[in-house]
Amino acid sequence: MWRVLCVDDDQQKARDVGEYLSEWHKGNDFGEFHVTTESSFDKAVERIRTERFDLVTLDLHGATDPPPEKDDGLHEQEGRRILDVIKSECFLPVVFYTGFADKIKGLESSVVRIVKKGDNDLESVRAAVGKIFSTGLPKLSAQILKDKRDFMWEVIDKQADLVQESADLAYLLARRLAARFSAVSVKEVLGDKVGSAKPIELYIYPPVPDAIHTGCILKDDDGFWIVATPACDFAQNRADHVVLLSAVPISEHPIYLKWMDSKSVKNTEAVRRLTVNNGGDRYRFLPGTFFIDDLVVDFQGIKRVEMANFDVTKVVCRLDSPFREDLLGSFSRYYGRIGVPEIDITKSVARIAL
Repeated sequence: MWRVLCVDDDQQKARDVGEYLSEWHKGNDFGEFHVTTESSFDKAVERIRTERFDLVTLDLHGATDPPPEKDDGLHEQEGRRILDVIKSECFLPVVFYTGFADKIKGLESSVVRIVKKGDNDLESVRAAVGKIFSTGLPKLSAQILKDKRDFMWEVIDKQADLVQESADLAYLLARRLAARFSAVSVKEVLGDKVGSAKPIELYIYPPVPDAIHTGCILKDDDGFWIVATPACDFAQNRADHVVLLSAVPISEHPIYLKWMDSKSVKNTEAVRRLTVNNGGDRYRFLPGTFFIDDLVVDFQGIKRVEMANFDVTKVVCRLDSPFREDLLGSFSRYYGRIGVPEIDITKSVARIAL
């Protein structure tokens, strides 16, 4: 059951939204919504701080607020103030339900939705809630809290006599959560198909700030580059230089450009083989997502940069495991190839009567 707080200084408006969500059955794939309403913005802030909710619907304008059209930045609006509190203290998706929707369009995101009061507005609120829950973020957040709680009480508390090093418990919890929310486990939690990876699963985004790691992907004036220096060199402070592999958007790659000039069967097959990493040892395809282009890594494009001159602000994301190990393994195999002459098997074929 999902807990929702509906906030509007017009109590009836808050009730209308609450009832519409509570009675949402047809087309609702997310489960039951238990709704609480609040007409006081101050009390709503207190409840957000002391109670657990999975979603909040917010009016923007309070009765004593200055007119939104005269409020630059809208920070004096009660709804915006609550959003600022939420952002500073917790993660809680928000649906703004307001007559001033056009004023706050810039706030809209995957976890902040904007609905204008008007015709068919309650159905629009449902649609906005559906979009938020379709991201899977509320479900994953709830599962993380549950797993953390279960670990504390079912493992640490119940096995207190076996726990010798209390200073190590934080590490134990961190490793448990990391294992619990591996790619496969997350797919199981969200009900997605296990056995294939979405492009976004290849990357860690945003990257760890002010740090350089094996598999980091950066972008500078010369294009994209992937850090290929072994992780042990970074861990042991032995990397005087950083080894970088060149990557270009597939739209700039010669094989793709040739296909654009002539979309023959041969050229189409060449592009397909490139994107499934079956186009030879030299190239490696990395699928794009909203923060990075579809890239083709070229193992012949290598440069070195002094560690002291490496600009960590250029790092866009990092390849996650096991994809970075796979890329570096392919890179090692490419330069570890041993050429052998073609063997004449004419006589052997004749002997075995093929």
